[in-house]
Amino acid sequence: MARMTRSKKQAPAKQPDSRIITMHYAKCEGFRTVHVDGVIGGPTPQGYLHMALFSERLPIPLEVDTSVSEEGKLGADVATRGKSGVFREIQMDAMLDLDTARALRDWLSKTITLIETDPRINVVTQKSKNVKVEK
Repeated sequence: MARMTRSKKQAPAKQPDSRIITMHYAKCEGFRTVHVDGVIGGPTPQGYLHMALFSERLPIPLEVDTSVSEEGKLGADVATRGKSGVFREIQMDAMLDLDTARALRDWLSKTITLIETDPRINVVTQKSKNVKVEK
């Protein structure tokens, strides 16, 4: 005769809250941190927002003539050749749909307000520095 055992009642499995989702982040192979001095871009014919973030620097000379002493030691640079002006190096390009662009705008506004108002955040501001926005 088979022995009947009384089974313990198990609590019903907890159902996940369908209003919560876990986001996982991973850095892609090409991930890097970049310095941004400005942005250029605008709307695309398809209705996306195109933005290219750039950093600025003086051009690197293509050639430099350097004096050489009688002992063969390098001295001062006497002439340089290359581009003049300011070099804007495009660091990244992004295409955003309008919903994403609005979310980015809202996130920037919220984060700027936090930086400007939270006394725990020590920010050194450069009042003379203006981020360039090209149209």
